[in-house]
Amino acid sequence: MLSKTEPVSLARQERELAKPKNWGEITYWRLHERFGPVGQTSNKRKCKPLAPKKKVAQQLLEHAVSKAPLDGTSVLQELSELEQYDFFTRYPNCETLILQNWSHISDHVLRAIAITMGESLIEVDMSDTNVWMNHFEILLGRVSKLKVLRLSRCPKLDSACMNLITQICHKSLTELYVDECPLFRVEPLLWMCGCVGLNSQKLSRLRVLDLARTPVEDTGLEAVASGCHLIRYLNLEECMAITDRGVAAVCSANKHLKVLNTSGCLAITSKSLVAIAPSCRSLLSLNVSRCSRISDNGVEAIGKFCSKLQAINLAGLRLISEGALFALASRCPGIMLLNVTGCEEVTPGGLKALVQGMHHVEEALTFMGFKPADNHIEKKLTEQLLMIRETAANKISGMYRNHMHQREMHRIMVLIHRDKCVRRIQDYMTRYMLRVRFYYKWRDRVKQECSLLIQRVYRGYRGRIKASFASEERQRRVQLTPHCIMFQRMFRGNQSRKKNRYIADVVREMYERRRREAEAAVVVRLQTYGRNSLAQRKLSAWREMMFRRREDEWNAALVLQNMVRTSLSKGKVHKMLLQKQRIDDMRHRSAARIQAFYRASKGKYTGKLSRQEMIMVRRKREAAVALLVRVIRGHFGRQKALKLRIQRTLRHCAAREIQRMYRGRRVIHWRDMRMNIIASFVLDRQYIERMDRMRIARTRYQEYLEDVRRDSASESDDIDEDALVQWAVGFDKKLNAQYWFNVETQETTYEEPEDEFALQKSLIGARVKILWVAQDEWFEGTPTKYHTRKQRYRVEYDDGDHEWINIDRERERVQVQLDNGSWVMFSMWQPPLLVREMEKKSLKAKTAEAKAEAYRDARQWRLIADDMKDAIMFISDITGAIRTGVPDAMSWVIQDDGFGYPCFLNVDTGETVAEDPRFLSDVGEDVQMQREFVMQELRYAVYFCKDMMERYENAVYLKNTQKVNYQLATIAKSSKPKLLTAFLLRAKALYKQVSVVDKPMDENIRKELEYATWLAGVFSELIEKADQHRIETEQGRRRIINSITKTSVDTTAYSSAVK
Repeated sequence: MLSKTEPVSLARQERELAKPKNWGEITYWRLHERFGPVGQTSNKRKCKPLAPKKKVAQQLLEHAVSKAPLDGTSVLQELSELEQYDFFTRYPNCETLILQNWSHISDHVLRAIAITMGESLIEVDMSDTNVWMNHFEILLGRVSKLKVLRLSRCPKLDSACMNLITQICHKSLTELYVDECPLFRVEPLLWMCGCVGLNSQKLSRLRVLDLARTPVEDTGLEAVASGCHLIRYLNLEECMAITDRGVAAVCSANKHLKVLNTSGCLAITSKSLVAIAPSCRSLLSLNVSRCSRISDNGVEAIGKFCSKLQAINLAGLRLISEGALFALASRCPGIMLLNVTGCEEVTPGGLKALVQGMHHVEEALTFMGFKPADNHIEKKLTEQLLMIRETAANKISGMYRNHMHQREMHRIMVLIHRDKCVRRIQDYMTRYMLRVRFYYKWRDRVKQECSLLIQRVYRGYRGRIKASFASEERQRRVQLTPHCIMFQRMFRGNQSRKKNRYIADVVREMYERRRREAEAAVVVRLQTYGRNSLAQRKLSAWREMMFRRREDEWNAALVLQNMVRTSLSKGKVHKMLLQKQRIDDMRHRSAARIQAFYRASKGKYTGKLSRQEMIMVRRKREAAVALLVRVIRGHFGRQKALKLRIQRTLRHCAAREIQRMYRGRRVIHWRDMRMNIIASFVLDRQYIERMDRMRIARTRYQEYLEDVRRDSASESDDIDEDALVQWAVGFDKKLNAQYWFNVETQETTYEEPEDEFALQKSLIGARVKILWVAQDEWFEGTPTKYHTRKQRYRVEYDDGDHEWINIDRERERVQVQLDNGSWVMFSMWQPPLLVREMEKKSLKAKTAEAKAEAYRDARQWRLIADDMKDAIMFISDITGAIRTGVPDAMSWVIQDDGFGYPCFLNVDTGETVAEDPRFLSDVGEDVQMQREFVMQELRYAVYFCKDMMERYENAVYLKNTQKVNYQLATIAKSSKPKLLTAFLLRAKALYKQVSVVDKPMDENIRKELEYATWLAGVFSELIEKADQHRIETEQGRRRIINSITKTSVDTTAYSSAVK
């Protein structure tokens, strides 16, 4: 432990660790300051840095890494805290840190790790540790690039830790492993997905989530579905509390899910598979073993939608039939691994027929199903290469034909464009000549109209002068006419009266005759006017008809000309197409002859070429391909750019038109001004009414607050009639167990009762601060009582006032004081009593699960008849294993021992035992011999594989690429990795514990199997890398061959074209 008398402050540690200096020198001066003389501190730069201690130096030699994974498990167990501090400060560029089984976590060491490796750390493994919230605050506060976090089997990982991890690492974390964490229930998932809290973050970039053997429920999975949509790997193994609802929700939200493991989830049925199959079409691996309620419907749904499925585990599904397997295999052609162990309706004959109908698989030896055949990858690659070559040849020939077709069409289009241009020029010339002719006619007509206008003007002038004289003369005569007439009338009357007295009658008759003559003249004049108007109308109609006839004749002539020209152009195009077809046939025949000649001379030509010439030919072909690619990309790019310009121009024009229309409509006409005045008056009236309603609502709310405060503060201090029930603790000497007794209800139980009001009890006596909204001020107080029926606390304030308040409902304005004096919001507060209650619930759930597992294990064995030999045989309904029973196995029956666990009672003797006595406890000699043989072969395979891996690591350390590729090829061709995998699977199957009465596996054998599993995983990665390198090499060779082929074809075509 660090010395208390000479502590180093946090600020000094951060400042020293942040400097990019020599870490050995920095560590030396730290140790010198702590344990050296005080007088020598001024001569720091003159002394040499101290070397690390012997233990630290030994650990540094064992962990000589810079960016490789740093396994600090042994360091944490062997070194002291100061030595650990010195050790971890020497790795500033470490990316992966392993801190498993850290029993006593030191804050100083964690702070040193965070400061030293914070900028480079990507993956942290803290499995099997008692890590808690304050540790995450120290470590993750400075780690900005963390992507992988492993927290398996951490007993203290709860919602507070998950909230802190989410708030800090929400931008970078992609993988999270929290399997076998007992406190990881619904609340941590809600914090992880941002479903609770104000402005809370969520792990939206999460791709891997491991929740195996955790007490999660459907609510948590629904929260994951709402906040995480990029999950590729999901492990829900042995999560007993989840059902179809949670699995369907999380899988439907993550449509790119690749791997799903729900093994051991007994509540899952076929409805889950039917619901997730349409969403997860990219599913590659599915494990639903021991989900006994799944039937054929779920498997058929998976086969119908998940066509990319490669591996599926159906072990222990008794409702699965052979028809569902055949439907799955027919719709998923890429499936390579199938496990149907324990499926009673699947027969070996049906499985054999299924294996024969599929490609690249063989029947498995260690389980009932099939697995990938030997060299299946090489066979697939060979088929793919052949298909790629055929596709490439067809595509090249198609591209050549399309290119020639495009060239010919381009030439035809050029000719058509020329004809169109000529016709357009002719039309323009014809129109121009017509316009010139019409112009001359128009000019002559204008001249004539002008001359006529001048004549009219002159004649009008002369006529107006004559008319003026005539009008004057006429006016003068008009003025004199009455006098003359009067004198004539007087004279004639006088004369007529003198001669004849009957003259009056004659004058009257004369006047009447003149009147009739005037009327007849008027009628004749009207008839003349009507006939003239009708004649003019007929003349205008005749002129219009003649004009339209001339227009129709002109249009008909134009239509006939266009039809004749169209027919002539179609004839030319037909002739061109026939000529093009003949040319294409000639080219196809010539290309076939060229290809035949090329295939005949290809071997000779490539044999004669030297390495340098082949390189030159390949470079020429690559240059030609690059030029062709640039031309094609430029053509398509120009087309795309032209389309984008047109679209942007259209949008710009539309936007400009809309702006003009909008701006034009914004100008108000003078008639609408009065309507605007009326509308503004109405709006003002509405605003006044709304303000009145708001004022009334505020007044009503203030009255409500005062009423609430008055009622709560003046409420009587009566004692809750529903007081908390008190339990008395006792001890039963007969059963040797503790029990609890309730005096009021007379109830006795041997399990510790749950406290329903644990949170309410823990808050009584604590210090709280409550925000009063009206005063906008915080007031401190202490809760003294709790009313269970009204769910209110009596808070005694420091100023003497008190209040009954529902703190759970008003949690947003309540703060609680912690032990260290800091204040936190009530929603973030977790009392120790509540944590203990949660631990009790978790322990009770584990106990119930253990009891159910014990009963299930005891009742899984079913008696079967064996006619071949005189022995009692049992078969397991879960795993399908068969075991031999003792002679008196029929006398033992299963009973309850009084504590919820099963025990076995002998009916004949009355003996009671806890362990199952019905079987022979020891394994047979043949099984033991098989185990020894398999372990011996597995050790041989591990030895040879370890030797190959050391050679590969040496080649990588020397940075010799040629040796690395050679070692990868050796590993890929060797049969040792395959033997290692086969014997490893066989050993795990032989040493698997199928019942609680089986002898547990030896610790040494377990470690050997774990190391072999890790080694097999490493070799699978190396084999994948070797296959990838081989594929890249073959692709390079194929490109060289294609370039040579294309160059030779181009040369032959050019020579034939020259001839």
